Amino acid sequence: MATNPEPNELGFAEFVSKLISEMFDAIITAQFDQEKRLAELTVAAAFSVEEFGERYITDEQVLTELIQLFPGDSTKYPTSIYTGAFYQPEENSIDESPPIEAVIGVMLEKNDYKKKPEKIVLKKSSVIKISAAVRSQLAKSQLAVIAQLLNRGVPRVIADAGKIKAKLTYEVLSTKEAAQPERSKRLVTPLRSLGRFTSFQKPSELSSFNLVVRQADERAPQTSGLKVDVFGEVEITFKTII
Repeated sequence: MATNPEPNELGFAEFVSKLISEMFDAIITAQFDQEKRLAELTVAAAFSVEEFGERYITDEQVLTELIQLFPGDSTKYPTSIYTGAFYQPEENSIDESPPIEAVIGVMLEKNDYKKKPEKIVLKKSSVIKISAAVRSQLAKSQLAVIAQLLNRGVPRVIADAGKIKAKLTYEVLSTKEAAQPERSKRLVTPLRSLGRFTSFQKPSELSSFNLVVRQADERAPQTSGLKVDVFGEVEITFKTII
C-alpha cells in the first residue's frame, strides 16, 4: 500500500494540490460530521428517559454523580453509596443518613438494608435502586438540553471563504545539479528564457538553470542551516460554492 508523501517531499504543484484537496476534504468532513451529529440528536430526543439512560448514560457518569451527591470518606469508597455502606433510616427524630430521599427522592424499604448488631448497612438492591434513580436524573437533564437545542435550532459552521498560507524556499540550480537523485524528488521547474519577456529571441543562459521550490519546515533541524536563494510563501484564497 502506497504511503502519502510528507509536504516537505512534495513538489510545488503537488504541494499546492494537496493543500486544496485537504482543504476540500476538511470542509466536506466538517459538514458531514455536523449533519451526523444533528441526526443523532434528533434520534436521541425521541427516546424515553429509560431508553436514553440505558443507551447514553455510562456507569462512569453515574458513579461521578454519586460521588458528588453522596461523597465518601476514603479512596476505596469515594461515595457513601455501596453495598455494605453504613445507613441510618429515618426514625422518629433521627434524620436519614445519607439523605437519599431528600437528595434524589428514593425511599428505601426495609428489605433494601440489613440490620447488623453494631450498625445498619445498605444491601445491593438499594445500590441498584439509587444508581437507577441517578441515571434517570442525568438522562432527564440531558434530554431537556437536547430538546431545547433542537427547538432553538442547531447552529452550523460553514467555511464559505478563507486563505491558506505556506512558507516556501526557492533555490536556483543548474540542470546538472537539479538532476541529482536527492534533487529529482522535488519539483523542478525550468526558468523561462529572457526572450519570453523581452524583444531578445536568443537563448538565455538562464535556460540552463532550474528553480527548485519546496515547503520550508521551521521545525526541521536542517532548515536553520539550509542555504537557499529566497524564502517566500504561497497564499491560496478560496470560496466555497454550494
